[in-house]
Amino acid sequence: MDVKYKILITAGLLATAAGLILTIRQRARVKAFAQAMIGQKEISGNLGFQSQEFERLMKEVGWHEGDQWCVYFAKLTWYNRSPDWLKPKIKKSISGSSQQTWENVSKDPAFVVSKIPKPGDMVIWQTYKNGVGEWSGHAGIVTKVGFNDFKTIEGNTNDAGSREGYTVAPKDRPFNFDVNNGLRLKGFIRFAA
Repeated sequence: MDVKYKILITAGLLATAAGLILTIRQRARVKAFAQAMIGQKEISGNLGFQSQEFERLMKEVGWHEGDQWCVYFAKLTWYNRSPDWLKPKIKKSISGSSQQTWENVSKDPAFVVSKIPKPGDMVIWQTYKNGVGEWSGHAGIVTKVGFNDFKTIEGNTNDAGSREGYTVAPKDRPFNFDVNNGLRLKGFIRFAA
């Protein structure tokens, strides 16, 4: 085998390994940032946040007073733990709407959509009523994957007992791709490696 060919193969394998290591590190950083945000709370009615620093960070990724903020929280988590070259893609493709975000990333080669989650992925749900999908939903960050369920950290959600979203909290979620009423799992978004 030609030496130049061996060098090219070795360089390609090293680049692939380096990309995999970057992806693993990035996923760990996304999870760590999301975990550090647990307990952040809104001012009722999506009027702001109890922490001025958290509010500043949310505004940095596009949140405005009155906006629902689950997608903005996921966007913030990715944005603050991504390499600089990826930040413009995140700002452009991840909107404040879960359904618009899904459409945007489905067309952007910087992202991959999947039915199989990995820690660090953004998860997207769509609201269904009587089997009909609506233009609303929810989003979060995957932290752990099991056989029948997965764990997330979500913004604009609640801790046990309340229906109103008001905090960043961990959740256990089922793989519910066939719900006719409520949040139906749409899928998972990750960076293309």
